[in-house]
Amino acid sequence: MKKKIALLLTGIMALTMLGACGAAEKESSEGNTESVQKEETKKADSEAQGDVSGEITVWTGSWNDGLIDDIMKDFYAQYPDVKVTFEYLPWDGMEDKYLSALQAGAGPDVLDMAIAWTIPYASMGKLQKLDEYIEKYQVDMSEYYECALETLTIDGSYYALPYRSETMCLFYNKDLFEKAGLDPEAPPATWEELRDYAIKLTAGDVFGFGLCGSNAGNTTAQIYSMMFSKGVSLLNEDMTEASFNTEEGKEAFSFWSDLFLKDGAVTKSVLENDNTTNRNLFAEEKLGMFVSGSYDIDPILEANPDINMGFALCPAFEGGANSALLGGWNLGMSDTCKNPDAAFALMSYLASPEISVDFSSTFSSCKSAAEDEKYSDENLKVFLEAINYGVPLPGSPHMNQITDIIYNEAQAVLSGGKDAGTALADAEKSVNDALQ
Repeated sequence: MKKKIALLLTGIMALTMLGACGAAEKESSEGNTESVQKEETKKADSEAQGDVSGEITVWTGSWNDGLIDDIMKDFYAQYPDVKVTFEYLPWDGMEDKYLSALQAGAGPDVLDMAIAWTIPYASMGKLQKLDEYIEKYQVDMSEYYECALETLTIDGSYYALPYRSETMCLFYNKDLFEKAGLDPEAPPATWEELRDYAIKLTAGDVFGFGLCGSNAGNTTAQIYSMMFSKGVSLLNEDMTEASFNTEEGKEAFSFWSDLFLKDGAVTKSVLENDNTTNRNLFAEEKLGMFVSGSYDIDPILEANPDINMGFALCPAFEGGANSALLGGWNLGMSDTCKNPDAAFALMSYLASPEISVDFSSTFSSCKSAAEDEKYSDENLKVFLEAINYGVPLPGSPHMNQITDIIYNEAQAVLSGGKDAGTALADAEKSVNDALQ
């Protein structure tokens, strides 16, 4: 079974305050208790650190090259007997290299991996269970966003630590809103409102919304987010069958495609447009709205410093919930790691509230890190809030294949080859075949 999976994977003590009576005595008692507790924790940390030494290797993204030296200074001060070697991999081909190495038993000690890879790798037996180390190093897992923990938990056990979480929000052009008679300070709260706004914004060479019809990840991120708002799950609980071909699933899929096919609020080149294309069109003020992550703010401002844009949560369907596909990165320990204490010490360090802010190029997975100065820009507030509404993909080793299937059916709908209902039914059959 592991072989089949591998082949198919491409891809805080709360103290209760009692009344004022005897407060001085209580305060003294609590102070002594806290002192003892702090000393015990300090002793435990010291003993744990005393056991940590040796060499470990880490595979991470090439975008972290040049960042690691500064981040690691405090780690080496804390663990002077540990030597860490980082290997930087480009995004292209990264997943393939990880999988090949894990299959061959030649992986690094620590993997910096996309959240969608974590549960599949763990299901293959290629990641070590971390519960023992989490307890030993007193890592407070309640510090992390719940949605982030969903990406690394199997049967109540943890197989990684999260450090980076992100999701999409709505970008909109305030000047184009005003020109179309829309309130520039009142972005659409529902997808139904967005459709109405998109139609009103479409005029001449300006279109209302940036639909993606190119790039499987970009295209399905939009479809999945709409489905999630309708309460649709892509797979059943044990991930053995497709569960998206429901009335709600069809409504979401049809709504997405109708923005182009019926409403005409999408550029005619939709089948060639990925998120980068839509970002560029938005920067050129040819799009009134599109959805993306905070990473697109700077490129837009570089291209058009004078653009007057606003940001909002991804809309919800009427009666539904705000939802958007969750993205992010986790740190896991390979099954071949020979120095697990040193590896976990590094992982818990990089995933801590203080360090993950700098290690993550977007947002830390730690809830308390939201108050960090790095995120003080008002433009980022909504993106931080949005993490609470992030929905991760199912932890199925077939997820890449499933995404490709739905993407191909989505293209067939946009091109007029199929209606949304037929396409979703065909996607369901193909997905179920793949899951056999």
